[in-house]
Amino acid sequence: MKYIAMLSGGQDSTAMTLRLLELGQPVDYIVFSDTTLEFDEMYEYIDKLDAFFQRKYGIAITRLKPKSSYESWVFGEISERGERAGQIRGISPIIDMCYWRREAKEYPLNRWIKEQGITEYKNYIGYTFQEVERWKNKEQYNQIHPLVEWKWNEPDVQKYLKENMMENKLYQDFNRTGCGICQKQNIEAKYQLYKKYPKQWDYMVDIETRLFNERTTRGEGIRPSFHTTMFTWDMEKLFKQKDKQGTFEFEFEEVQDCFCKI
Repeated sequence: MKYIAMLSGGQDSTAMTLRLLELGQPVDYIVFSDTTLEFDEMYEYIDKLDAFFQRKYGIAITRLKPKSSYESWVFGEISERGERAGQIRGISPIIDMCYWRREAKEYPLNRWIKEQGITEYKNYIGYTFQEVERWKNKEQYNQIHPLVEWKWNEPDVQKYLKENMMENKLYQDFNRTGCGICQKQNIEAKYQLYKKYPKQWDYMVDIETRLFNERTTRGEGIRPSFHTTMFTWDMEKLFKQKDKQGTFEFEFEEVQDCFCKI
């Protein structure tokens, strides 16, 4: 039996992994599935975690990547069924799950497990206690949920990481982490992108603009793709207006990630 800690770099999975190692629980692998769309700050954070885990516990982070690039998946794949059958895949519509998550996280993990010849394994997943209904609905035979077992919620996770000075700086700007251009982000998170992460924002606008032009040329319909009723270029106009009005202001507590306390 092999035990795999699934590490996204978010606060829940990081606290889970650190605590498992601290308690001496079996951890054979720590796996980070790279969507290739992560923030630069996330890659820096993963590097710090990797160095720390190797130094303190003698275990490195295994990094996985998808077979195809995000753009080749968006523009080069053809939908095979549903209302968009025969059309370029594009980005998941508002109501759908993120299929890039499946392509970039689930498939690479399954391939890697097969390549390693692992036949029996358990995945540690960082669902919190308050997400008990969520993980019950998605329960699989090979999943373990330590935070649920410990009855840890977000405040417990945050307190633990803060005490150990191992917070992810992205939480200064966001309440959750994920792909830099995650289509499921709320309007406040997209505003943070627009204001503080121009590389990700410009890329988001570029992807949707190109998708709009490509589908228009092909005679295919297109809806706003990034979890909103507005296209990103219209959203940018809104943000500029909100800036003038001063209606989008957020305060986040300063975090520490010096990794020096333990």
